[in-house]
Amino acid sequence: MPIPKTLEQIGHALGELGPFAADYGVELRLEVHGRGTSELPHIRTIMDVADHPAVKVCWNSNAADLAGEGLEHNFHLVADHIGTVHIHDLVSEYPWPELFGLLKQSGFDGWTLLEEGNRTADPIRVMKYYRLVWENMIG
Repeated sequence: MPIPKTLEQIGHALGELGPFAADYGVELRLEVHGRGTSELPHIRTIMDVADHPAVKVCWNSNAADLAGEGLEHNFHLVADHIGTVHIHDLVSEYPWPELFGLLKQSGFDGWTLLEEGNRTADPIRVMKYYRLVWENMIG
């Protein structure tokens, strides 16, 4: 099936589910993830078709966020729809300060979650450290 048609179908499905979810006080999250659907222009197409306030984007902090015209451009494609930010390893090469700056500028009021894939003997210490790093970036 052609990509535009697939994106449209995903958007229509989310648009159909949005009102149902909203009736129950639920928001749907479309994660920016997967082959093709990790591209922010595609997510923008899906969200344009879905067109419901209960349908939100989960920014997945992928390398694809930096593709094409770059992070700022790609961020602004979906900024009004971001409800969650999925952080992968807050201490990495990803441009976290720039992303957090864009989130602040956009008035982001959703939530963030951190996925750390490295094992540690002291998870509490690591969580406290990440909290300090996170607080410094949102400061």
